[in-house]
Amino acid sequence: MRVGILTMNYHANYGGMLQCVALRRTLESWGCVVEVVRFAPKNKGRFIQWLKLLFFDFSFHFLGSKLYATGKDFLSRLMGKKKALSLRLLEKCKLFVDRYIHYTEPCDERTIGQLIQRHKFDIVIIGSDKIWGEISREKLVYMGDWNPPFEGKILSYAACSSFPFIPRYNTDKIHSLLKKFSAISVRDSYTYNLLTEYSDLDIKIVLDPVFLYDFAPFLEKQDKDPYIFTYILGSEIKGGHGEILKMIKRKYGNIKVKAFVLSINSTNIVPFADEMIDDADPIEWLNAIYNADFIYTDSFHGIAFSLKFQKPFVAYYAESSRATRLVDLRDRLNLKKQIISSVSDAKEKEAIESELDYVYINERLKEMKEESIRFLRSCLSCNHSLKSYLCE
Repeated sequence: MRVGILTMNYHANYGGMLQCVALRRTLESWGCVVEVVRFAPKNKGRFIQWLKLLFFDFSFHFLGSKLYATGKDFLSRLMGKKKALSLRLLEKCKLFVDRYIHYTEPCDERTIGQLIQRHKFDIVIIGSDKIWGEISREKLVYMGDWNPPFEGKILSYAACSSFPFIPRYNTDKIHSLLKKFSAISVRDSYTYNLLTEYSDLDIKIVLDPVFLYDFAPFLEKQDKDPYIFTYILGSEIKGGHGEILKMIKRKYGNIKVKAFVLSINSTNIVPFADEMIDDADPIEWLNAIYNADFIYTDSFHGIAFSLKFQKPFVAYYAESSRATRLVDLRDRLNLKKQIISSVSDAKEKEAIESELDYVYINERLKEMKEESIRFLRSCLSCNHSLKSYLCE
């Protein structure tokens, strides 16, 4: 079976690249021939789309106390996040992509349908990560809005969105596009609630692909001095990074702080770090978590790998756009003490002092992984050539 994966085309995003590798290797272990579609949007008309959203939906949906927080998210989305990426980082990530992801030739909104047709995919899997984060666009490529239309099967795996609502001008289109899916799965309950009324299918909540693959070929145990791993993508925690790091050091000692830095936003952790790394490739980043003594992050995948490697951690959300997937993970795995909103929240919950119940977490993750694998296998087994193989 020929499977195409359509996910975000990242130049440098550790979690994004590793989830793609995990999904690819999982599918290949079942005998599928897998290619990753190299889709890069043109980004034309972004300003017009946001003006359209503002005048037709924004004032209708948000009143009173919600206006400030949503307006802040709106401006952030409108301006985009500027990246400060080192050339060394980009070179190393390109080598990783070339070796482990193997993209198709590039395509955009106009040519993706032709590329998918040319590669003769039996199934296209859309996901994972925040692929449904821009549902205000006129061209909804990550929902199968391709020309010519795809004649094979389309499904989503662990798709995610933190968008505050479905724009009214796109509701009919989204409903029509989702009708073409043979199966739909999402990564969190927020995305489920956002889209469930627009599909007649039974939408499933599944695990991010990084939980499906063990990453053993990438891991290396290292002899090292103890350290706190930090990886921050958004705004600083309310109460300050310095205060939360003091709390961590009170329990773990005055150990080194390693800050892995990607974006301009994440530089606010640098003054508190003993070592700043801005050129790690995904394998180096992964091993830094694997060998860390404690994890401090606001990243979904930072939490995911902390859980995989059974690490003590504390994670926070400062923006509503980042909160949804973290809160969902918190609630599904009983991480109420470890996933916080502020320093005062951490103090009240004794987040640093509390031990994680990895017996419960591992059992729950095992159940969720089995459900996720069952979903993927059932989607693929509709192809008779693989049915007996997948059911073994």
